[in-house]
Amino acid sequence: MAANSQALHDLLSTCLDDTRALLKQTRLSHLLTEDGALTVYPSAQSSHKNDLEWQVKKDHGIEAIAVDKLAIHDLEPNLRNVHSGWFTPAWCNVTDPYYLATSLAEIFQSRGGLIYRERVARLNRRQSEIVSVLTDTGIEHQAGKYIVAAGIWSKPLCHELGDKVLIESERGYNTTLPDPGVEIGREIIFGEEKFVASTINSSLRIGGAAEFSGVDTAANYKRSDRLLSIANRYLPGLNSAGRENWMGHRPSTPDSLPVICASGKVDNVLYAFGHGHLGLTMAATTAKLIGNLSDNESPPINLQPCHINRFN
Repeated sequence: MAANSQALHDLLSTCLDDTRALLKQTRLSHLLTEDGALTVYPSAQSSHKNDLEWQVKKDHGIEAIAVDKLAIHDLEPNLRNVHSGWFTPAWCNVTDPYYLATSLAEIFQSRGGLIYRERVARLNRRQSEIVSVLTDTGIEHQAGKYIVAAGIWSKPLCHELGDKVLIESERGYNTTLPDPGVEIGREIIFGEEKFVASTINSSLRIGGAAEFSGVDTAANYKRSDRLLSIANRYLPGLNSAGRENWMGHRPSTPDSLPVICASGKVDNVLYAFGHGHLGLTMAATTAKLIGNLSDNESPPINLQPCHINRFN
């Protein structure tokens, strides 16, 4: 755990600066709020369960301020049934992740990038290189280098290339309330039940859960119902009218570290996936590191803990 924490800390050390730089360059800085986050617990007993977690965070330089019930009320007057918690002032939030992703895609295209919505049918290989990618359209795409960045769907592509990877879908659920009737000033993390409330534009999103049920199993939206039920305990008066449920696939590895490296089997393939709960957090930094590897430059941090060979 200590070694994995240090490796993760190294990866995260420049994430905020890299994200700020990307958003400034693309004129999307208004999507990033920097109001900190509040983690709350319903009792002293539940708080103490997480003592090791908070100690590890502080050991790695994360500013965490202990707050009691009165301080929590000052920060979030609408919260109820809380005993104590932690305020992390450096925590940031994206107000509209979907708009951010689609905006970046549009900017990519405006600068000459091409996006094809196709499914990979076969990776055509010659000796130790990929020479083309055949898709379900019958078209072959050719490039000098290829990057596998397909989240949980990277696994079969890696196996086709001969690289073993341990990765599983850690399915997460959320429900978005368009007119919640309750306001919060920052992201709130509920430490006992491990779910989150955050503002998405004028809506409130309640998200969390960790379900291991594969990629193809139908979503169980009773989990979203359960999240909303618990949230009502802390934020009484929530208006759930018109809510929208959602389920997504976190690509999670056993050691909680992503795969960022060159392929161990194929010369012109790079990997960038497996970020678990930290995909948006590490996106800009991962892009920079993949750029280093693509240009045959030494990355600024040790990426050995993130190499795919650790699974072999």
